[in-house]
Order: sequence, then C-alpha cells, then structure tokens
Amino acid sequence: MDATRDRRRPPAPGDEGFTLVEVLVSVFLLTGVLLGLALVQTKALGTVVLAEERQQATSYSNQALEKVRAATAGSGWQAALGAIGTWGATAVPLRHTDSGTVFTTKLELASPNADPLTFTAVTTWTSRNSSVPQEVRVRTQIARPSSS
Repeated sequence: MDATRDRRRPPAPGDEGFTLVEVLVSVFLLTGVLLGLALVQTKALGTVVLAEERQQATSYSNQALEKVRAATAGSGWQAALGAIGTWGATAVPLRHTDSGTVFTTKLELASPNADPLTFTAVTTWTSRNSSVPQEVRVRTQIARPSSS
C-alpha cells in the first residue's frame, strides 16, 4: 500500500466541521423546540374539544327554549309547559349523551307572574379533557300569551 494514500490533507480554513459539544447543543435545542410545539398542539386540541362541547351544550339549551316557545304559542301554554316537564322546582332535567359526554339541560322560569316571561336554559356537563364541570346558560324572554 502506498504511504501517500494514508495521509490526510489538512483542512482548509473554515472547513473543520462540528465538535461533539456543538452537535449536542443543537440536538438539545431542537428537542426543546419540538417539545414546545407538541405542547402547543396538545393545548390546541383540548381547546377544540371544549369548543365542540360548548357548541353542543348551547344547541341543547336552544332546543329546550324552542320547546318553550312552541308551548307558549298555544292557548293552553301552562299545561304545555308542564308537559315538557323540564322547568320549575320539580323539574326533570333533559339528558343527552354525545361522544361519551353527558349533557344535562334544565329550564328555569324567573317569575311565573311577570310579563314577559324570562326563561333560562342551563346545560351542564363535565368535559372529557378535565374533571371541571362546565355550564352554558341561554336566556330568552317570551311575551305572556293572552288568554282567550
């Protein structure tokens, strides 16, 4: 074997390469950035889930208030409201299950003798992301139907 082949040429200025310390520092920085991005992504997904649940709860509250509006449009509105069975002190809450989350909606009547009638639909649930109970309140006022 030729001895000249084993000789390495000296590096040109600025052509030395990276040291092990520089490579390790860059790997740690890259790891930190990637972990930060993963954390941001996880938080964003949790926010999306909560927004979907809040939208679903608002929909259930609006559905309950639509039933009240439909009931008050008739002449026997007090009987119709009693048939809904979701308002008053002895109210039976409406239960909905969506994607494993249980939503409970209850109607509240502010003052039965007031005009207009003020109804509040309260939908509660426990989020899939946390054990903290969540709540949505939707309020509407309906003119008291004239009795004929």
